[in-house]
Amino acid sequence: MPNRDDLFSLFCRLPIPEIASNSESFSALAIEESLPHKIGKDAESRPAILILPSDPEKGDTYYPIVLEHISIRYNVHCQVTDTGQPSRRGRFIVIRCESREEDLIEYFLRTMEVHIHSIGSSPSCNQVADMVQNLIELFRALSQPSKHSVQGLWAELLIIAEASNPKLLLRSWHGDPGDRYDFSADRQCVEIKSSSGQTRIHHFSLEQLNPASGTAAIVISLFVQSSADGLTVIDIIDSIRSQIGDDLRLLAHLHRNVTITLGADWRQATSIRFDKRLAKESIRIYDVGSIPSVNWPTPLEVTEVKFKSNLSRISSRNISSLSSEGGIFATIAQLVPADIQ
Repeated sequence: MPNRDDLFSLFCRLPIPEIASNSESFSALAIEESLPHKIGKDAESRPAILILPSDPEKGDTYYPIVLEHISIRYNVHCQVTDTGQPSRRGRFIVIRCESREEDLIEYFLRTMEVHIHSIGSSPSCNQVADMVQNLIELFRALSQPSKHSVQGLWAELLIIAEASNPKLLLRSWHGDPGDRYDFSADRQCVEIKSSSGQTRIHHFSLEQLNPASGTAAIVISLFVQSSADGLTVIDIIDSIRSQIGDDLRLLAHLHRNVTITLGADWRQATSIRFDKRLAKESIRIYDVGSIPSVNWPTPLEVTEVKFKSNLSRISSRNISSLSSEGGIFATIAQLVPADIQ
């Protein structure tokens, strides 16, 4: 699996191609030896992924798709110049970034690094179309309002990266930022709460503190403060990627969650930095039943109760008992600093 700079570095090395008549022009390089797909640069310095399908004749049955940031066209007549090789013509599926903005180009190439492997080395047009549906969801999300703060997302990602079993925790990560809990698996639920100050005052919904019968829930509280030499969301994503290797489904899940969560704030993933050391040293874990709350159940006419609660004066969870419960509780138990366990 390429690291995050591979496609971007390849793209930066490509020259601007000479314009050919009656075809699209690209300078190109192979993405990697095991795949025939190419990364290209067009005459306007925009990046594109060129895919040679196993059934190119079926490309004419698919309509082109043009969004604000990305376009997908099937059966495109292209002139491709590989570095050090003579030009050749062929018909490709062209997935192109419709921008010359560097941040967006890097986002596009990072996205394609994750998804290009899902179609294999000889995909049908239908397989590419399935991948394209995932790309459409992600690129449309870039213009939608964010569903969570960068601070909150950073905290969730840090917990995944520092857990003893990041794969297990990533599998249990919510499919929707609006889910009741951040992590859920086998009747165990974990909610992450971060504070930019030095007081453990967090927002809760009443439902979060009253899990379903037979379900155990805990809250991880930590301080997340800005720091000029701290880590960005992208830095932590790279740490997670290095730990989960080439698990394509988990990589896609990670990338989708980050994109859907940040929405139009996606650029902040590379610019806002937070203090990792402070965050790790401040981690505390609490049972939801110990958190100050309001009466439950509420009258039938009262719904969606939300409030702030101060955790500073309540006791944190016994870590040894948490470890013995196994599952996702065990994989986050060791995050609490040893001197307070």
